[in-house]
Amino acid sequence: MTLRFASSMGEVHKGGTDNFQLLRYWNSANSVGTGSGAGLMSNLAIVDNSALLRTPVFTEQNTWICQGVFLNSAPLAGPSPMTAGLRYRRLGVEQLAMVIVPATASGSRPDGQLYSVEVRRGATLLAASAPIFYAQQFTIFQFKATIDTGVGGSFEVRAATVEGGVVGAFSNVVSGTGVNTADTGVAGADDVEIHYNVEAGSSRWDHFWVMDDQGSINNDFPGKFLLVQGVVPNAQGAQNDWTSQGGQGGGSNDYESVNDPGDNIADDVGRHTSDTTNDIFLVGYQIPGETGAVGFEDGHPISGSANVQGVIFHHVSGMENSGNRTVSPIYRNASDVRADGTNQALTSTSFNGFFEVFELNPVSAAAWTAQQTKEMEWGLKLQA
Repeated sequence: MTLRFASSMGEVHKGGTDNFQLLRYWNSANSVGTGSGAGLMSNLAIVDNSALLRTPVFTEQNTWICQGVFLNSAPLAGPSPMTAGLRYRRLGVEQLAMVIVPATASGSRPDGQLYSVEVRRGATLLAASAPIFYAQQFTIFQFKATIDTGVGGSFEVRAATVEGGVVGAFSNVVSGTGVNTADTGVAGADDVEIHYNVEAGSSRWDHFWVMDDQGSINNDFPGKFLLVQGVVPNAQGAQNDWTSQGGQGGGSNDYESVNDPGDNIADDVGRHTSDTTNDIFLVGYQIPGETGAVGFEDGHPISGSANVQGVIFHHVSGMENSGNRTVSPIYRNASDVRADGTNQALTSTSFNGFFEVFELNPVSAAAWTAQQTKEMEWGLKLQA
């Protein structure tokens, strides 16, 4: 598996009124507020000017690639120290960073209307692009790095600008080989950090994903912009053996008890429960581009010919009482053929987030089609 993580950066993991849901998917969400604004080809993306997000901690690898779409609400101001950017880390310490650097005023352009990107190992500047990016225009960055000491490291940043909603071609803006990219003196990285800190206005990052170089797919630059679409339950599934405990938003349908965010990090009001082995709970999902639950993003329609790099199933679960149980994700296709995911142990009465990446359709073991993502049902099966 090489697709390790992805986020639409929208309300599906944010909840609109708090960031508890972020902490059930991301490893940490320092100072993330409740603001959101229009994303790239999506209704909502998290907006902030001082926050940071950290991915879950992955199995350590040397070579990684990530994508982030950046836009600022205003010129970035002068060349003041900023931390906005993408960072590879190991054991909680930064190894290598791609940083947004505002340009000074030039002609009729104010400070920070344009910016460059720099790749830094700690305080050491490894490479810098020309100041060719507009702060108030969406730009897609894909940042690949081999984190290694001595002459074993390398890096490359590719970028594509978006004008009038049209994504341009990607080009190499900075790169380097045969360089030390491991600031701690030890090779490897195990998480990625997104910084929002800017000196003026508010920044937003959208369509974030992380891959490593393992396996035979999703292991290098994809050669295109990969859109991340978050979808939520909005329809009854084919089977529901679990018992509804109600939902925060009301409604009598089963899916309405599980498509709303928790009010509290330790407790969800809307939930389904089961204590019977092999019980299954399935729900249908919004078609990408169609409205889901109130307060969640609509997203961007995808064509029937679109390539789908993977599906990530995320759920928030916990024990109703003391003890432990085992659940697994379960996928159902339009022909009612089903496949279980990996078993996940529930050991706490606190609600925690769990996710599993499915790069291939688990029924066919082939690449997903756009139509399959429009017809899919997902849920949980109580295994033990």
